Amino acid sequence: MTPAWVIYKLEIVYQTLSKEVLSRLKLIGLSLVTSTVLMGCFYADYASVGRNHRDLITYVTPYKLYDATFKYIKRSVNTENRSFITLDAKPYIETLNTAKDARPQITVLVIGETARAQNFSSNGYSISTNRYTED
Repeated sequence: MTPAWVIYKLEIVYQTLSKEVLSRLKLIGLSLVTSTVLMGCFYADYASVGRNHRDLITYVTPYKLYDATFKYIKRSVNTENRSFITLDAKPYIETLNTAKDARPQITVLVIGETARAQNFSSNGYSISTNRYTED
C-alpha cells in the first residue's frame, strides 16, 4: 500500500519539450553506460553461456523472426509467373540387370522411423532386434 500512496502523493512537474527530451536522453545514456559496465564485469560468464547454448541466443534475440518474415515477403511479393518447361519428353530408367541376372531389384525406403541406440541388441538390448547385421 505504501508505494501506491507515494505515487498518489507525488506531484508531477512537466517541463518544456526540449528539457523533457534532454532528460530522457540523459536517462537512456546513463542506462547504456550502466549496462555496458555490468556486462564488461561479467563478460566471461556471458561469453560461456553464448558459446555453450547457441539455441538460447535465438530465443533472446528476435533475428530469426525478422529474417523469416523478410524472406517470406521477398518470396511472396517478388514472384513472377513462370511457364512450365518439359525437360525430357520421354523419361526412362536405365536398368543394370543383365540377361543372366534377370531378378528384379527391390529398394526399401523407410521414412519416419526412429530408433534409440540403447534399443539395439548390438548395444546390449535383450531382444534380438538387428539379427541381419550381427556377426
